[in-house]
Amino acid sequence: MNDSDTDVNTAWELTRDSIIKSCENTVGYLQLNRKKWMSEETWQKVNHRLKLNEKGLNATTRQQKKLAKDQYSTADKEVKRAASKTRETMLNN
Repeated sequence: MNDSDTDVNTAWELTRDSIIKSCENTVGYLQLNRKKWMSEETWQKVNHRLKLNEKGLNATTRQQKKLAKDQYSTADKEVKRAASKTRETMLNN
């Protein structure tokens, strides 16, 4: 690697870092706005479902993808069921 490649890489890193820093200062970070009517148990199920989705996306074989898809489908139904139940409870109270 010669000096011109190093200079270009260094310039790119400085530019990238300054863009990221200015974005963080002006826009900020993405904040999750949790629904007040959802219980903590439901949020745990949502997070579990997200992990299963990532597992499915990272699967390499067809068998792993099918297993992950089945697990995700089951978790999705549980999340929807729990969310519906807590929403109804909140609306009735």
